Amino acid sequence: MISRQRIGRALLLIGLALIVLANIADRALIDRILKGAKPSELPVQAPSKFELIINTLTAGMLGLTVPPTLLATADEVIE
Repeated sequence: MISRQRIGRALLLIGLALIVLANIADRALIDRILKGAKPSELPVQAPSKFELIINTLTAGMLGLTVPPTLLATADEVIE
């Protein structure tokens, strides 16, 4: 989760969910690397989960209205 202090007055933030990054670097890959596997031989894994944070305070300052459907899909809404 991104800290509110780092968000500042940003309107929208989209970023990788940290839990997904931890799952990508699972023990099986680490074990293979420690046993001498070349990085080029390892499977490529891309993240599939992203976090969306909406700052309605900033939206209000800009005179914008965030649609309720977008607010419903957000992982976090800052009010």
